[in-house]
Amino acid sequence: MITISIDSSLPMLQKKLNDLRNPDKVFRTAAINSLALVSTRVQQKGQDVNGALIGGGEYSTGSRKIKGFAEVANKRQQKTQSTDVFSGGYEEFRRKSGRQTNYIDLTLTGAMFAGFTVERQNNDYVVGFTGSGKDSPSWKARMNEERFGEIFSLSKSEQNLVYSIIERQINEILR
Repeated sequence: MITISIDSSLPMLQKKLNDLRNPDKVFRTAAINSLALVSTRVQQKGQDVNGALIGGGEYSTGSRKIKGFAEVANKRQQKTQSTDVFSGGYEEFRRKSGRQTNYIDLTLTGAMFAGFTVERQNNDYVVGFTGSGKDSPSWKARMNEERFGEIFSLSKSEQNLVYSIIERQINEILR
């Protein structure tokens, strides 16, 4: 979960923020940009919070029985694949499902990222995954981070970019 707030390490930004009558728009914009940055890094580049390829960037290739092929495959794919056993492992499963296999992007059906949202909690905006039960977006994200390490936080460069967005927006409002 990413919480958008200004900490004491940025006193100049905090002073400017205190001069605003309603900082809500600034925090909301920062949260939306944070969500976009993390989503792009994970889904389009396959990178964790440190910029390394998630899981080393390779899908498993050992023979594997995979439940649920019929749920993600389209009708043409279902007709050409009569079994849920893939001798080429998860990589073959993704390829036959019409998904990219160049890097791990944590996106198969899109359900997990559909639950990656911005919510208001008290005076803060929080970026995180919805739900709490098994198979909810938050459960899937937690399981992915347990398996692959920290993924859904802002990287240092993303934090700096969000702070510059906040500062630029504050300066525009205070003009």
